[in-house]
Amino acid sequence: MTSASLNVSAPMKSSGVAYLWWFFFGRLGVHKFYLNRPAMGVLYALSVGLLGVGLLWDLFTIPFQVKAANARLGFGASNKYGSGHAHSASSSELDYHEDDARFAGIDARIAELAAQRANQRPVAAPASPSINRPVFGQRS
Repeated sequence: MTSASLNVSAPMKSSGVAYLWWFFFGRLGVHKFYLNRPAMGVLYALSVGLLGVGLLWDLFTIPFQVKAANARLGFGASNKYGSGHAHSASSSELDYHEDDARFAGIDARIAELAAQRANQRPVAAPASPSINRPVFGQRS
């Protein structure tokens, strides 16, 4: 008896497409969904792009996030324009799993800072004792 296996391949992610999603729908986290990070996408949508801090961070790190997403999909190292082919990883290639773990830690820290910032409320000035101070424009 032979078992049939289903060979499904996902398309390789592109930095250009990720930047387009980031530019037009970054506050909603659509670029995170594109990069197969749905939890971060939901967090971006609920916090309006982690109050802008996450969006600024993503501006500089999207190429690395795309490489990590492609590594998760089984694509190896690619050239600087984002094209590459699926192949087995060799020991000389970058270890994308370490990058993925690093980005997950950074994403978690950004989410933590955004949550702290959202929970902060302005502190009211302490009530000062009633002192007879001159008011601007009045003569004493």
